[in-house]
Amino acid sequence: MSNYETSAAHRVRQVPKRATYDRPTVHDILDAGYVAHVAFMGGAGPVALPMVYVRDGESVLLHGSRKSRLMRMIGGGVPICLTVTLIDGLVLARSAFHHSMNYRSVMAHGVAETVAEAEKPRALDLFTTRVRQGHPHIAIAETLRARQCAGVEGDAGVAAAAGRGRRQGPQWRAARRSGRYGPAGLGRHRADADGFRRAGARHCRRAGGLGEEIMYVPPRFAQADRDECIALIEREPFGLLVTAGADGMPFATHIPLHVERRGEEVVLVGHVARANPHWQAFDGAREALAVFQGPHGYISPAWYSTAGRVPTWNYIAVHAYGVPRIVDDAGAAKAMIAALTDRFERARPAPWSVDVLPNRDVGKLLTALVVFEMPVARFEGKWKLGQHMAEADRMGAVAGLEREGGDAALAEAMRMEREAV
Repeated sequence: MSNYETSAAHRVRQVPKRATYDRPTVHDILDAGYVAHVAFMGGAGPVALPMVYVRDGESVLLHGSRKSRLMRMIGGGVPICLTVTLIDGLVLARSAFHHSMNYRSVMAHGVAETVAEAEKPRALDLFTTRVRQGHPHIAIAETLRARQCAGVEGDAGVAAAAGRGRRQGPQWRAARRSGRYGPAGLGRHRADADGFRRAGARHCRRAGGLGEEIMYVPPRFAQADRDECIALIEREPFGLLVTAGADGMPFATHIPLHVERRGEEVVLVGHVARANPHWQAFDGAREALAVFQGPHGYISPAWYSTAGRVPTWNYIAVHAYGVPRIVDDAGAAKAMIAALTDRFERARPAPWSVDVLPNRDVGKLLTALVVFEMPVARFEGKWKLGQHMAEADRMGAVAGLEREGGDAALAEAMRMEREAV
């Protein structure tokens, strides 16, 4: 039988056209998940527990502690309702009232029973095989060791199940009627390990605010002098600007940035092509990160006088944080483009200037570009120049860079760092 039997208690009522009772579809959703919420009636009322599970044919194996409420009650057979939901994407409409999400879910009803002792090794193998998918480096020996300290306690046969899903875009007509316009589309929801790490990093960043360290900077490499950070940007103005998009995913653009001092305020000025969607994140609310790379280079352990050293990479880098905002005033935008151009033209015998363009061409230029400015809320500087090395090793690295054609600026910075120490 390809479909699960349905009854009034198990039938999907809300938007029934999205429902499916097809066994292969239900199995596919179950096989894609890891954690199910298992609901049952406890002594004091309804209880729902998140539990690791794996499908075994028409049964779902549940992994839990022997001391959990469900496992203590399971001996005589307990009716349960098991749900699994997979979020495939966030749907962003032009109106906040019509945001939604695309998902697949299963609600399964059955009776939980204890797995026989003889069947537990096989059941545990099913769990470990499921976890090892995509991670072949996890050795089989881990399974054998786990059997000594963990057990599979529950087995729920699926008597009735229904799957449901949503796969569509925003409700455009309703959104347009609301009269509220903004970015709309589909956002990605990453459910892999990297996705969870990124989501965690974004959460920490928002919680930390502008005052928290984001770049890993050991104290000995920290550059606390703001003027030194600004000087590096002036020498190396080609940066990487990174912001978070509406879906939380990072968006980056490589662009030259001009640094301006306006009293105590430091402002980065730049522009992107209007065809580049990055400028849509310059809403005056979202924080951005500008990364600037100074001199850097490989350091060979052969240059050290101390044996047993390993290779490394020395470098200078600056991170600048702030909130970009678009410059709408045409006169101010032209002045900012002129300042950036003059920064690179002034040393030439016959510098080119924006002023040589006819007004019509200047207008076309401003139409094709989006000029923005970013007041810098704080800097992070990292000068990794071998400060933790013995003087003989550090100077050996300087000599090696100079002798073998390494970055001369890096060698000079390492030498100056030694003199400062």
